[in-house]
Amino acid sequence: MFQFCADQYECLEIFAKTQKGEKGSVSVRKLPDGEFLTQPAGKYHAAWLKFDLRQGACYEVKLENAEPVYCYLSGNENILEEGVRFLEFQEQGVTAYTKENLKSFFDTPYREQYHFQAYKNWLNDPNGLCWFQGYYHMFYQMNPAFQGWDNMHWGHAASKDLVHWTYLPVVLAPQPELDDYPEFLGGAFSGSALVEEDQVSLFFTRHFSPTHERTKIEYQSRVTSKDLLHFSPEEIVLRTKPSCEISQNFRDPKVFIEDGVYKMVVGSGISESAAMLQFHSRDQKKWVYDGPVVQENDPKIGGCFECPDLFQLDGKMVAVGCAWKLVLPDGRKQTEWYYIGERKDGCQLAVESKRIYDFGTNFYAIQSFEHQGRRIAVGWIADNYEEHVEAENGAYGSMGLPRELHVKGDRLIQKPVEEIYSLLGETVLRESGKQQVCCEVPGNSYWAKVSLSKPGDFSISLGEEDGRSIRLECVNGVTGLRTQGVKSENIGFVSDVEKVTEIEIFVDRRLVEVYLNGGEGAGAKLFYQHTKDGRFAAQFEENILQDVQVRQMNSAW
Repeated sequence: MFQFCADQYECLEIFAKTQKGEKGSVSVRKLPDGEFLTQPAGKYHAAWLKFDLRQGACYEVKLENAEPVYCYLSGNENILEEGVRFLEFQEQGVTAYTKENLKSFFDTPYREQYHFQAYKNWLNDPNGLCWFQGYYHMFYQMNPAFQGWDNMHWGHAASKDLVHWTYLPVVLAPQPELDDYPEFLGGAFSGSALVEEDQVSLFFTRHFSPTHERTKIEYQSRVTSKDLLHFSPEEIVLRTKPSCEISQNFRDPKVFIEDGVYKMVVGSGISESAAMLQFHSRDQKKWVYDGPVVQENDPKIGGCFECPDLFQLDGKMVAVGCAWKLVLPDGRKQTEWYYIGERKDGCQLAVESKRIYDFGTNFYAIQSFEHQGRRIAVGWIADNYEEHVEAENGAYGSMGLPRELHVKGDRLIQKPVEEIYSLLGETVLRESGKQQVCCEVPGNSYWAKVSLSKPGDFSISLGEEDGRSIRLECVNGVTGLRTQGVKSENIGFVSDVEKVTEIEIFVDRRLVEVYLNGGEGAGAKLFYQHTKDGRFAAQFEENILQDVQVRQMNSAW
């Protein structure tokens, strides 16, 4: 038996799975003498159970052959500010985590301190990014049950500054029938938000497929909300593909308004060629196919785009797509690409330039939105090279720093949003003119900036432990990230930026993000260390270092 008090909350939400081979249930009663209300735990996957609570009352939870894998209190009138209250069921009792003490829960070597992350278990694609009624909202793919991919839910968080996030209740669940068929997987896949005055529409993909993925069903659905806390019933808005040439991969709708008409871009493929497909509508319910915005003729890109994006920026149209399951000759996997050009007839993009979005390739499924003249992008820190270190109450997946985007020439310029610099802390190093610099950084969460008087070779160590390392290097004018002693050590994470003279680095425990020449290139890479002690060490070609500074970053939690 476990006990807790509801305080200002009105609902207990438990994701519970039946122990193997048993029939499981979760029962809750109000103390001291209320009757137990019982709900069955999920048979093959964690079931999402909800129990109404009375504010201020205390309750007892009884678990019968059931494991509570993810649990929180919701229904707080001030939930956008206070967030949910997470509950951990342990032998010694129930431990609660709120905004006031989440920092202690996240303070491990494998957890970021100033990046958004899953409370625990699995997180992937950012979804539904928007600004609405005074808050930034971010929905995201999640599996509450364990640190691996499974049937997809939509998690939810809100922020006033893109830095400090509040966890909110889960919004979307997998189809109920998936728990009856363990050989099938699916759920609520990725999508986007469309804000119109006092209402937001969330568009997303429903996926259903056997685990072997030879066949699959994908269609587009919508829910609406007036407050992004309560949602309308789900309705299907695009069920079928426009032709038999279109791939079974037909997902991740990005919806926007252009010239007074609703537009939807879906990731897919045409005759084994990756493509982003456009549809238009007058009412968000009946969608007419326009054709491909981008159709790749490059065979190395593969047969499917996912998580597409399309937006106007600085006088150009930018299309973005993830090359799903792609492996480049240098070993980089699942690269994301951006295309800059002009639109033909309101649909097809006449591509003028095409580049890899992030040379570290741990920044994936990138989605963007516009607010007050800024185009802001967020991407999932994806472990494409299977380097995740699993730990009790750990988290697979986080989000990269929000990036402000601009188009300059043939490049998409990416810089961290200005709000992140509010976390800058104590200066631990400031040097100029030297060939070698080094400092210890307690906490291993820091920012560094390097200015060079002219291009030249250098090597900057950003993590090193037990024969494993990660470095930012420039060798013979080629700049990139290099790892050793880990699964990605033979892969070339090379930037296409030439003549690097300005470097900005963010290290956050297991994550490194690098920005070159004011955002001409950006690279994110995971690197796990077993300690919270950081070290910055750099060596430069003679007479090129103008200035280097290193400052600690304060926690966002």
